[in-house]
Amino acid sequence: MRSVRWLQLPDHLSAGKAPAAPRPARRSQPEYDQQVRLFALVELLTAAHPSRADDLEDVWATGNGGKRPAGAAGKMREAGQRKGVPDVLCLVPSGQSHGLAIEMKSSTGRLTKEQSARLTRLAARGYGTHVARTWQDAGRVLCRHLELPWPADAEAKVEWLLAARREERKRQRGRNRAGRAPRMASRARPRGQNAAPRPRVTMKT
Repeated sequence: MRSVRWLQLPDHLSAGKAPAAPRPARRSQPEYDQQVRLFALVELLTAAHPSRADDLEDVWATGNGGKRPAGAAGKMREAGQRKGVPDVLCLVPSGQSHGLAIEMKSSTGRLTKEQSARLTRLAARGYGTHVARTWQDAGRVLCRHLELPWPADAEAKVEWLLAARREERKRQRGRNRAGRAPRMASRARPRGQNAAPRPRVTMKT
C-alpha cells in the first residue's frame, strides 16, 4: 500500500479557502504535463481515501509515449511493448466494467490508427475507455469509475503538491552538493603545489 502520511496540505487549502493561481507549465509537453497532474490527483485521492489506497495503487501509466534514444524503441518492442496501448490503465472493476483505459491527448492531438483500434477492442471486451484532453477530464472519469468524489479545490491542491515536489528536489540537490563539498576540499591541493614525487625504483641486473 502506498504511504501517504507525509502529505500535509497547507492551511489555506485544507480549510477550503480561495486557491492560488496555478503555476504555468514551462515545457511544451502538454500530454506529459497533463499526465503528471493526473497522477498528483491520484496521490491526493489516496491521502483522502486511505481505504481505497489499494485500488488507487492499481492505476498506473503504461509509459508507452515520449521520446527515447535511438535504438531504444526496437529493444522495447522485443521486450513486448505494443503500439496503441493507452497511456493510463485502471485495473479495478466497477459495475459492469472490467477496468478503465484512458488515452491522454493534447487539445489538438489525434488518435493513431493503432490507438483507435485498441480502444475499440478494449471497449468490446467490457473495459471503460476514454480520450482525455486535460487532467481534470481524465480525473473526473477516473473518479466516476471508482465512485470517488471530486476533491474540493483539486486544481490548487495538485499545483501545490507539484510545487512541494520541486522544492524537495531543490533541497535534495543542495544536500547532495553540501555532502560533496568536504570530500572535494580534502582532495584539493594548494595552488602551485605539485603532487609529491613518486619514489624511484632501481632494478638490479
